[in-house]
Amino acid sequence: MPVNSQVVPKTQVEGRDKVLYLPYDYLLTLGGKGIRSKLMDAFDHWLHVPKDKLVTIKSVVEKLHNASLLVDDIEDNSPMRRGKPSAHMVHGVPSTINTANLCYFDALECVMEDAAMTKIFVCEMIQLHRGQGFELYWRDNGSVACPSVEEYVDMVSNKTGGLMRLGVKMMQLYTETNKDLVPLVDLIGVHFQIRDDYLNLASTKAYKMTSSCYTDAKGFCEDLSEGKFSYPVIHSIQNLAGHELINILRARPTDIPAKQRAMDLINASKSLDYTESVIDSLDAKISEEMSKLGPNPGLEKVMAMLREEYLAEMLTSFDTISTNNSNITMGSKPRVRILGAGVSGLTVGVLLQAQGCSTTIISKSSPLAFDADPLYTSPKAGANWRSFVENGDERLQAYDEAAFKVLWSLAEIPAAGIVRYPSFEYYKQQRPNPWFARFIPGFRVLEANEIPDGFSYGYRYMTVGITVPVYLKFLLTMYTNLGGTLKHGTVEHIQDLYNGDDCDVVVNCSGIGAKTLGGVEDSDVYPTRGQIVIVKSPVLLTIMAVGAGRLQPETTYIISRNDGTVILGGTYQQNNGNLEPDWGIAERIIQRCVAVCPELAGPDGKVEVVEHKVGLRPTRKGDVRVEPEMVKTSSGRCVLLVHNYGHGGYGYQSSWGTADQVVSIISQISDGTMGNWWVQGFAAGLKALKPKM
Repeated sequence: MPVNSQVVPKTQVEGRDKVLYLPYDYLLTLGGKGIRSKLMDAFDHWLHVPKDKLVTIKSVVEKLHNASLLVDDIEDNSPMRRGKPSAHMVHGVPSTINTANLCYFDALECVMEDAAMTKIFVCEMIQLHRGQGFELYWRDNGSVACPSVEEYVDMVSNKTGGLMRLGVKMMQLYTETNKDLVPLVDLIGVHFQIRDDYLNLASTKAYKMTSSCYTDAKGFCEDLSEGKFSYPVIHSIQNLAGHELINILRARPTDIPAKQRAMDLINASKSLDYTESVIDSLDAKISEEMSKLGPNPGLEKVMAMLREEYLAEMLTSFDTISTNNSNITMGSKPRVRILGAGVSGLTVGVLLQAQGCSTTIISKSSPLAFDADPLYTSPKAGANWRSFVENGDERLQAYDEAAFKVLWSLAEIPAAGIVRYPSFEYYKQQRPNPWFARFIPGFRVLEANEIPDGFSYGYRYMTVGITVPVYLKFLLTMYTNLGGTLKHGTVEHIQDLYNGDDCDVVVNCSGIGAKTLGGVEDSDVYPTRGQIVIVKSPVLLTIMAVGAGRLQPETTYIISRNDGTVILGGTYQQNNGNLEPDWGIAERIIQRCVAVCPELAGPDGKVEVVEHKVGLRPTRKGDVRVEPEMVKTSSGRCVLLVHNYGHGGYGYQSSWGTADQVVSIISQISDGTMGNWWVQGFAAGLKALKPKM
């Protein structure tokens, strides 16, 4: 067959040969995402391969991929493929193996008249089978052959990345450019596999599994049933004492309790968290490699699709507790009222809707009209992620770390209004590294020549900046697409929310309002005045410059947004409720910020001021309050009240962590039943969200 001929689809095979391809035809009916074809179309934006060549190469890769799936399911003894019986369960093992081999040779026949393509084909197929061979050897000889993570990544590069590398190398034979896409393809291949390893296990972090929770098309933790040494499993084995996990893996468990025990061990070693960090690192490397090759909207779209899918699963992987200590009777869909539509209330709403709750947010303010209420704090925030939690405070650290992971991933969705960039901190004297240095990307101490005059010590790391009006609208859209309701209203007393028979849970996200809210009236809540100046500037970074102390009435910080504006700050004036700008303070803010970042000023030495803003941070003595309280309605019925307020100036950077704690509390009281709806609900909401963004 000539090299520019298209592979004949199996539906066009004539005569009696049709029966030889029945397992392949059956596999095609199960559907697929066609990711490899989409990626090669995107790569062609750089390579400009003749159309007939591209059609052939894509067909060869897809045929090889589908044929390999037929064999994989047999080798893994997997009865399910995309939610349906695997091909060998329908057509038998011998016929399925023969069909897969026949398809391999069909694909080879398509390139045999081109010596260079044939060489690429043979070399990459050898590497693919080497990778598959190592994986099978490790699986079947697990007691003596657990690989290192480095060996596993090498295997993945050969196996998962092999077909894409085969396709790209063939494409590069027919391009006039000198771009080498192989390094990028290798990264994507490893990213694919480690991401799939994570997704196969991560959902168990979200809820207590029962035999009816068969949410994944391949089954609950199918990798454990296959005895597979996936990335999180290998990391866990290497970081745990004893042999319990490897013994469970060797037994290839099919029962839920054994798998759950394995997951307890994996979670104890924090291997899923570590795998998340590896995925984020690969993501950053992929972005860096793409930037070297030049703009590619098609590839960016495909990668964004994959990241959104991963994000949907990651958001379901918060640790939700399940116990049996409830004295509250709830319906199958707990009815929840949330007070407050700031970042805390909206984030809680998103997670509870994802859990399958029926929620209503009541607020006199909204992201759609945030200027109407001067006490609506969230739209007036900077905001970026920089934790100020003390190194020994594990509770608050957990909140901030959880939020960072979500915000970092949300930066891949343009509509979220979040951007990644470097952050610099300057100090008068040396200080211990912050607690988050262990996971924040790119953390390092600055060299002396990188530190501006007036400071002697500093460090840099990668973080995220948030354009808060955009992000709040994004959260609201996500919330309503998940089925949540936002209701305008003023609440004078917390009891107004739960009297009657139409509410099971109330979540108090009232912020500064908790000080005066009837039934709460928390005297530990107080306002901390923050004044900022918003300027126009192309600068894309954050800077914090600390002299005498971080909590001084006047401080220096610079926070870029993704809309071409930069926040200059600021003040930290405790027990000050004045909402009017102080023009003397504003001038000093500008002077201090330009001193540490001269790029803010134009050629004339002036900055282009867009707006002055003042907000009141909802600060609380004793830090944020996230705890439950049992209350009774006027008729004597018990209702769960969960408080989530007092975040101070750290609402955004802890939002997903404290919201997760709220969900955990509610799940505990409701016997963990909400988890049954978590994955399905959130995935559906994100899918509904995408076309509107």
